[in-house]
Amino acid sequence: MAESIVGFWVSQWQGNCTIKLYKSPAKTMLSKETTYSQARMNLASIMDQVCDDSQIMVIKRRNQKNVALIAENELSSLLECVYLLRSPENAKRLFRALEWAGTEDSTPQTLAELKEELEIDS
Repeated sequence: MAESIVGFWVSQWQGNCTIKLYKSPAKTMLSKETTYSQARMNLASIMDQVCDDSQIMVIKRRNQKNVALIAENELSSLLECVYLLRSPENAKRLFRALEWAGTEDSTPQTLAELKEELEIDS
């Protein structure tokens, strides 16, 4: 099955922002569905599944709009991605950086090495 780029995963740890590209099979559903009645009877296990498997659960309601249940950390990552990609120039920079990072030419650098390379004073 062909893979397609789904999006970014953004993680913040000790003030550092890590952006990783993740892939998913092209035909994979990004969410599972359940009915309101099933969700009510199995809420605890559904919440565990959503958190443990990074799964979005759509709760279908009769004659009402459906609701999606998503883990807090997944929602935070999605919102941060939207924020980072809001600016077209920033989005271009991020995509160029991801492309560069995927090449064999890229080697990890310390912050000091990067500042020196870019001639940035501390």
